[in-house]
Amino acid sequence: MLFSQMDPKKWQQHATSHPWIGTKQSYVQHPVCPRCERIALRDVGWTSNRMARCPACGWSGRATMLMNEYIKGGEYR
Repeated sequence: MLFSQMDPKKWQQHATSHPWIGTKQSYVQHPVCPRCERIALRDVGWTSNRMARCPACGWSGRATMLMNEYIKGGEYR
């Protein structure tokens, strides 16, 4: 993930653009897709291996960060 000067509000609109993603109160605890930087959804195996799946691009794998960690670190492109 790259660091940039993108406005956080603009990135949050991008990240939450899929209709399956809920409100801000619920999405800050969702994982972030490393491929398209949108919010991923927890998948089978979340409790043991943090497995997630992205509804936007189809990525599936081990999540490395949650949305609130991603925003705090400023890791959006």
